[in-house]
Amino acid sequence: MSEPGIAPLEHGHSREEIRARLSSRPRESYLRDWVYGGIDGAITTFAVAAGVAGASLSPQIVLILGFANLAADGFSMAVANYFGTKTTASLQAWHCRGTCPSDATVLTCMAR
Repeated sequence: MSEPGIAPLEHGHSREEIRARLSSRPRESYLRDWVYGGIDGAITTFAVAAGVAGASLSPQIVLILGFANLAADGFSMAVANYFGTKTTASLQAWHCRGTCPSDATVLTCMAR
């Protein structure tokens, strides 16, 4: 029952409905990752290339270091996204089991 002027809730909030939503596979969208990674990669690669060009090195060196930075930055962001996603999934699983750890426990588990 919704009051006049208030939109109805999108989902139910009983324990069973919440558990069902958390256990279902979320919609996967990589658009945000592509946009964030593209902006970050463009800025850091430009910074490296500009710094090398400012040092008056040859254009070949500028290109080599620019592409090396682009590859390293892409790998770094992919690894960070993997571990972030893995941590989120672990926290959701703990929450579903009702054994959600404290922040200190999460940091200890991540360090292992």
